[in-house]
Amino acid sequence: MDLAQLEQMVTWLDQQRRRADQDLRQLEQQLTHQAGVIEEQSRRIQQLEGELASARAQLAEYNALQQALDNIRKEVRASIERIEEERLARERDQERLRAAEREKWGRDIAELRKMLERIHPLEEAIESRKVEERRLNEAILQLRELIPPIDRRVEDVTRTVTLLKEQRSQDHRRIGQLQGETVELFRRLEALAGKLPLLEEKIQRQEKIIQSVQELAESLKQSEQTFLEEVRQAELGRQQTMALWEKSFERMEAQLAEALGKLEAFQLQYDKAAQAVADIERWQTELRRDVHEIREAQRLAEEHVRRQVREFEEEMEKRWKKVQLEWNYKWEEQTRQLESLKQLLETLQQQLGVHVQLLDILWRLQEEWGSQQLAEAQRLLQLIEETASKWNRASKELSR
Repeated sequence: MDLAQLEQMVTWLDQQRRRADQDLRQLEQQLTHQAGVIEEQSRRIQQLEGELASARAQLAEYNALQQALDNIRKEVRASIERIEEERLARERDQERLRAAEREKWGRDIAELRKMLERIHPLEEAIESRKVEERRLNEAILQLRELIPPIDRRVEDVTRTVTLLKEQRSQDHRRIGQLQGETVELFRRLEALAGKLPLLEEKIQRQEKIIQSVQELAESLKQSEQTFLEEVRQAELGRQQTMALWEKSFERMEAQLAEALGKLEAFQLQYDKAAQAVADIERWQTELRRDVHEIREAQRLAEEHVRRQVREFEEEMEKRWKKVQLEWNYKWEEQTRQLESLKQLLETLQQQLGVHVQLLDILWRLQEEWGSQQLAEAQRLLQLIEETASKWNRASKELSR
């Protein structure tokens, strides 16, 4: 192998070394880029882990929110149950109070009915008494209408008494008889008005019985006095009876007023109870409306939370799928790049082994060539020195 071939080989080896250095720099750049990609992927993984931790924290917050909603739901349910129990207890108490009031009112009404039952006979007796009083008043009026004519007749008769004194003894006997007939005459007093004209005709026709007429007049006067006394006594008794009845009526009116007061109180209590029932029903309606609004708000809140959670889960699932696709693509790309780098490294390692072998050969050739060159140079130097020494000796000899 001559020097030119060695120089060409060295040049080629130097080119191969430069190309290998360039390939190594490219590999280092690719490794640096791959390290940057791996670092970026690590940051992305850390970011995704942070997002996953945030998602887990949000999920924990959602669980806490769900727990809080459950607690609120339980508290609302417990409050509703407690309010319902209180309402039922109040209803039971009010029902007991109403039952007691109904029982009391029943007793009062029974007493009022008993009083009314006692009042009905009294009313009937009062009506019958009023009828009797009207009849008596009518009889009194009729008697009062009969008394003036009788008085006039008696006065006429008394003027003739002086003429009939001789018949006084007979009159006394007749008076005794008439006293026995007084009761019958009293009962027949109402018919006397129609009989008096007949008596007058009889008196006019029969002057023989003037003494009997005088006796009749005395008897009538006594009967009148007796009748007036009886009427006075009857009036007094009637007044006393009316006073008693008035007292009874006053007591009955007082009892009736008390009963009416109780009825008014009962009506007032009934109105209050009805108002209380209306208030309770209105309160129940408001409570039902509030409970319905709370349940509706709770349902809307739960639906909103579920919708947010569902949207969050869908978003996280989409992002996770996207991240998984990106990761899979990047891992596949990185795997392909690593495979290509691995193949390139294997190729470079193979080329490097060849280059090392070539460099070793070149180094040995260079050493051999250098040794040969050094030996040739030494030999040439020795030859030159010998030639110079010979030249010097020849020059010295020529100069002599």
